[in-house]
Amino acid sequence: MLGELQWTLVGVVVLILVAVLIYNRWQERRAKDNINKIFISPTRLDDAALAGTDLDLNQDLDLKVGERAGDPADIEPPWQTPREAEFVQTELSIGGETPWSLETHAESPMAELPHSESLLSKDRATPQGPVTPAAPPAETLAKVASPLNADIELIIRFPFRLTADRALADMVDRMRSGPDSVRIVGQAEDGGEWQAIDHYSTAVYERAEIGLLLANRKGPTRQDALQNACLLADRYATSHGSAVDYTDVVLAARQAIDLDRFCMEVDQLIDFSIVVPDGFPFSGEALARLVTEQGMQYQSSGSFVMKGETGETLFVLVNRESAPFPANGQGMRTHGVTLMLEVPRCKDGLYAFDRMIGLGDFLADKLSGRVVDSQGRPINTVRLQYDRAALSEACRRLNDRGITPGGEQALRLFA
Repeated sequence: MLGELQWTLVGVVVLILVAVLIYNRWQERRAKDNINKIFISPTRLDDAALAGTDLDLNQDLDLKVGERAGDPADIEPPWQTPREAEFVQTELSIGGETPWSLETHAESPMAELPHSESLLSKDRATPQGPVTPAAPPAETLAKVASPLNADIELIIRFPFRLTADRALADMVDRMRSGPDSVRIVGQAEDGGEWQAIDHYSTAVYERAEIGLLLANRKGPTRQDALQNACLLADRYATSHGSAVDYTDVVLAARQAIDLDRFCMEVDQLIDFSIVVPDGFPFSGEALARLVTEQGMQYQSSGSFVMKGETGETLFVLVNRESAPFPANGQGMRTHGVTLMLEVPRCKDGLYAFDRMIGLGDFLADKLSGRVVDSQGRPINTVRLQYDRAALSEACRRLNDRGITPGGEQALRLFA
């Protein structure tokens, strides 16, 4: 009797094991099917598409340059992180605080500066150099060089006479995804100066060009959006009995990804805060008076901005807490303020950096405050020296790429 019971139990155990194995195999197959559905999609923009795979061009031509689809997998290559609202913070852990002052920070030896994982690199691939798009036919080029830049734009050339009418404005608006994503210029006469086209001026131009920005802080412009813009231009030219020239779209899409990688690497924000040392808040009126005396201007957004000689923004001061500054700081109390400098958007980064340090030193002295980083750690002279060196390196790389910090191209790319 005991033997039959044992054999019955053995049989039950075997059946259970077989059932578990079958269930596991079924789950494994189901998981593989799901993965295939996600990563092997005919609409995915991957390396094969960039290598020359044909796209479906029978799609809505209202897809605008720079627009992104809802699914991130359809937007950017898998190795790239989103750029939306991304800033590079200057974070270092440095032991041994030294006095924080504009007068002393230049004395620290550069050879002993520590490495920061967030200033010059964010685990991103190093670009292999800019990709140069194919040049259009020589006969379409005007005698005077166009102001458009093939390094950051896909250029569409209209080598025929056209009028700045409603049809032209509608075409450009359908390409546009933001205020700086598309620009159009024209020559009123052969060999004349290029000028921005006012879409509703009804002026006549001998030729025109459209530049489609290849990247901004939202990421690279997609290949299908570039292709749709070219199709819109083709249709416009056909309606005028002519044709347009434009650089290779597949190559331009690769160029957009390369440009976007580079921009992420140099898109740095240097910031520090002046905070109360003993828990008693600063007076908003006193803060507003002090920064105004130092040349800062109040903005309707509730911040203060320091401008350069030509009106360009050097750096800004904001409330470290959520509430914006009221006019003249009336009735406000705060436990700290933050000074911020956007490196690629600043015309003279080193000058702006030194002025920002000077202002921070001034405020800390007048308000009996402490200067700290975004994590509340005291800032010392070694940290300031490293930040200054990193800023200088970012500006050098921008200039080497032909992008002037604070210039028109930089302001469009880092918008």
